[in-house]
Amino acid sequence: MFRGLKNLYHLQLTHRVKIVHHASMIHLTIDGNVVEAHEGETLLAAAARSGIRIPTLCYKKEVTEASACCMICVVKEAKTARMLPSCATIVAEGMEIETSTEEVREHRRHSMQLLNFKKGTCIVCGNCVRMSRALGEPVGLAWHGRGADTTIAPPLGKEHETAVLTVSKDACLRVCPTGAIHSVGKI
Repeated sequence: MFRGLKNLYHLQLTHRVKIVHHASMIHLTIDGNVVEAHEGETLLAAAARSGIRIPTLCYKKEVTEASACCMICVVKEAKTARMLPSCATIVAEGMEIETSTEEVREHRRHSMQLLNFKKGTCIVCGNCVRMSRALGEPVGLAWHGRGADTTIAPPLGKEHETAVLTVSKDACLRVCPTGAIHSVGKI
């Protein structure tokens, strides 16, 4: 028995076989174009790799977890007639996605109105919260409240404009889609 194992071990060392793992590919249609996407990829990423631009506001590549809170990147799944946030929706085989129909553009305009978007207004996307947590910020930022009353502030409740971010300040400034976080200089 040991002799067989020794021969098997010798065979493995002298005849190495390279095993290549390929992620499954998903086929879907975006704006009438057949697109090949990687399993686990978002609609936004698959569209971008195919040269199809979808507008975004709260989505930032540096933040690993999409918030899908602004709904500016919304697309329509034609088979189900559902509006989906492309930044947080994982591709599925056979999807038929529409990114630029009048209905989709109207939905985006409505989302902007709901956000009451003005430069410097926090839309509570949470990018700064996720970034400060990912970088191990000692105090960091957190969500407070629920629903329409949700705000972002340090854990002790001070307004986020006065938060002291020691580790993640520059990263939080970079991922804020509205410019609501400001640098007040060195402390």
